Amino acid sequence: MSVLEKPFRLTKEFFIAYLVLALPTLWLLRPWDWELPIVSRLAGIIFLPFAVTIVFYCPALFIVWAFGDGPLGRRVLLTFLITLTAAGVAIYILWANGHFQSFDSGLDLIVAEIVLLILHLRLARLRRAR
Repeated sequence: MSVLEKPFRLTKEFFIAYLVLALPTLWLLRPWDWELPIVSRLAGIIFLPFAVTIVFYCPALFIVWAFGDGPLGRRVLLTFLITLTAAGVAIYILWANGHFQSFDSGLDLIVAEIVLLILHLRLARLRRAR
């Protein structure tokens, strides 16, 4: 089982990142000023820094792993960047043609499936190369 296939665990490093990101997140969003019940304010105070930490920590962990794992990690990172580029190109083409606002939601699924197919084929080829 590779490092990426192991389940995510809340480690000491994650909690350090949580503490570092909690203050700016709370300062910018100010959940205590929301006109909501106290339970929602407390949920905002606890959950929002956690969600921001997940959003920043997981990609950083992925990039650190990719560069530290040698050629295989770099190939996985390249595959990830290829899929992001494919999705970005599809969105740009729709935006440049003026069809982005009137884009049929059924086509979202088709674009997502094409990007996932690219990712699957690329990773399958990497597994066979091992």
